[in-house]
Amino acid sequence: MYNNSTNFNISRGNGSDWDNMAFFNKLFILSSAVHISIAIGTVISNILVLGTIFTTPTLRRELFYLMVSSLAIGDLFLGLAGMPFYTERITAKKIIMGCEIHLILQVFVIRGHVMITNLGLIIMNINYVIKQCSYKMPHIINQTTRLAVYIVVSLVPWVAMSIVVPPLIKSGLYKNIASYWSDTTCPLRIYKWAKVTLNILCYFVPLLGLIITMCIIIYGFVAQSRGSVAFRPRLLNNDKSMFHPKFIITANVLCLLLLLLEHVLHTVTIHGESRALVVLFHIAFMLAASKGVALPIVWLLVPEVNEAFRERCHISYWRPSPDAPQHVVNKTYKQFVRDEENTD
Repeated sequence: MYNNSTNFNISRGNGSDWDNMAFFNKLFILSSAVHISIAIGTVISNILVLGTIFTTPTLRRELFYLMVSSLAIGDLFLGLAGMPFYTERITAKKIIMGCEIHLILQVFVIRGHVMITNLGLIIMNINYVIKQCSYKMPHIINQTTRLAVYIVVSLVPWVAMSIVVPPLIKSGLYKNIASYWSDTTCPLRIYKWAKVTLNILCYFVPLLGLIITMCIIIYGFVAQSRGSVAFRPRLLNNDKSMFHPKFIITANVLCLLLLLLEHVLHTVTIHGESRALVVLFHIAFMLAASKGVALPIVWLLVPEVNEAFRERCHISYWRPSPDAPQHVVNKTYKQFVRDEENTD
């Protein structure tokens, strides 16, 4: 999908340029293989994140982890949608499914998915800041309505994407776009104004929000380290303190850097078909796709998620028995049963 979204076409009819033709064919196959690996990693890592959160009651009731689940679902769709098309590219070396399907997936992958991720991270940053400042929720958000409110908030990025992206794509699409399609490429051709508008709304404006909220998080962490009462939630409420801000900051920075090159290339009109330019576009697309693997790894390293994940990975038969005597409290249940059988 990423491979088919470039703003240039590779000429293959020039008989004097067979070397470039062979180079581009190898490049497409190599990039497709890399994308398949990334897609597999995306599917596996996001399934682990979703499974851990949805099977842990304390996590699935928190807004932060519901937002993590929302982003993980988007990344999971990205990986599942990408694998058949990349496999098709390598095995058949042509597009079997219709270009209309490719076009829809390109809209979701390149535009909509980015907007979902950026808006989701902004909401997560705001939630983290609220926890840092120990801000009390309004009384209308009580224990019974809190989960429903959190679910609605977690769907905000998806609703915003559905409202903004499809109309701009529909109005900015080339009228003769089908003339650019072939057996091997289905480029997403939109007018310059629509392209710039999408990049601003999906990436650059949310980027400003990410930077502002990140600065507030860092300021709050520094103030808390210095003993500021305003940033000491443990003393002001009964909620447990948030995890170290390095995880949320890392997620923001990764999203910023991995998507930056792709959006710069899409915003700036670049003409040419040189090898360096084509390689640069493929690198940008691969970096953007790797975001689907990088973010789940960050979430799995968050202490609460990591602890729940490790508990889910252990079979209960191997867990330490809570009913064991003090002198065997460190034994596993299996060892405890064997010792009891031997004593009998």
